[in-house]
Amino acid sequence: GRIHNVQCLIGITVNGLPVGGAVGIMLVHERQIEVLYGLVSHSGGSCRSVLSGAKIFDAINPLSVDAADSSRQDDREDELLVFSGDSKKPALGIALHHLENRVLARESLEGGRPCPRMRHMVTGGCGNKFYSVQRSRTGAMSIGPPGSCSWDTAAPAAVLLAADPDARVTDLFGRPLVYDGVRLSNGCGVLVSSGAAANEVHARLAEELRGDEELCELVGFCGR
Repeated sequence: GRIHNVQCLIGITVNGLPVGGAVGIMLVHERQIEVLYGLVSHSGGSCRSVLSGAKIFDAINPLSVDAADSSRQDDREDELLVFSGDSKKPALGIALHHLENRVLARESLEGGRPCPRMRHMVTGGCGNKFYSVQRSRTGAMSIGPPGSCSWDTAAPAAVLLAADPDARVTDLFGRPLVYDGVRLSNGCGVLVSSGAAANEVHARLAEELRGDEELCELVGFCGR
C-alpha cells in the first residue's frame, strides 16, 4: 500500500519536548483535508494527554489523490503494521532486516504472546507515517532512516502522544529525539510505535540496532 505525501505540520516544543501540534493531511477524500491536533504535558518522565482530536475541512484547492488510506484497511491482531518510505538508504534496509529476521523471528513477546507477522506499508512523509501508526487499531510502527528534521517530527509526535501517551518516539537506537533548536536533523533516524506489542518490538529493535556495527558506523552512533 502507499499513502500520498501531502501534509502541513505545525509543532510546538518546550524544553526540548514536543507539547503541541497540528497535522493536516490530504487523504483519499479529494475535496477534504483531515486535521489532527493534540496537546500533551510532560512531567517527571511521564507523558499526559491534555487535548486530542481531529476535524475534517473542505479543501480550498482540491487535489487528485490516487492513494489508498491504510487506516481503512482491516488490521489483524496477528500482524504488525510497519510503515516506512521507499528510501533506498542503507540504514532503512538494515533496520527492516533486523526487525523481520531477528526481532519478529523470535517465538514470543513478554507474557508468552506470539510475535506478530510484519505487514510492510510504504508511506510518504513523517506526518503520514505518524498518522498511520496512530490510526492502527491493533498497534503499528514506523521506521525512518536519517534525513528528517525537527520540523518534520515535532508536530506529529505531539499529536500521536496526545492520542496515546504510551506511544514511543525515538531515534533508531531508542533515544529521545532532540528539540534544542541547534541539532535540527534527526541524524540517527526515527522509530515510532503505538500499542503494547508494537512498543515491545520497538524496544527490542532498538537494542538490536545498538549492536549493529555497520549501522552505528553509518550514522556515527557511539553511545553503546
